[in-house]
Amino acid sequence: MIKYLFVLLLISFTFFNCAVKSNGNNPLETEIKPSPKHPLDGKWEWTGTKLCQRTNPPATTPSSCACRKTLILKNGVASLYQDEKLTWSVPFTLKDTKAQMGEYYPMKFECANLKGYTHLENDELIITLCPIDGEEHKYNRS
Repeated sequence: MIKYLFVLLLISFTFFNCAVKSNGNNPLETEIKPSPKHPLDGKWEWTGTKLCQRTNPPATTPSSCACRKTLILKNGVASLYQDEKLTWSVPFTLKDTKAQMGEYYPMKFECANLKGYTHLENDELIITLCPIDGEEHKYNRS
């Protein structure tokens, strides 16, 4: 009887946990409102993109594509310029994600054209989806 109660408790905990993670109002995420002094706001020069896959294809860089990309983050709007021409400009959100059971997740950056976990270190911005075989974009503050 105790085994059955334990299994029932385990199954109900699993479904409850999944429901919390898939809920649009996830209590484990806090949206960071745009502000003039936000550390990500500014002009960022693209330094490379790599695909995070088992085959490890070569990274794309400004020299390999003969192009220049600039990402401007300001007041909740992300704008990407390629060779000085506006490619897209859309609103973005930043979410601070809370650790679960010892895991660490940095801020999540999301917009219609670019999304991933962000990491900012020594004026280098990394937006990555590598944990799920996605892309990793790197930018330097200019």
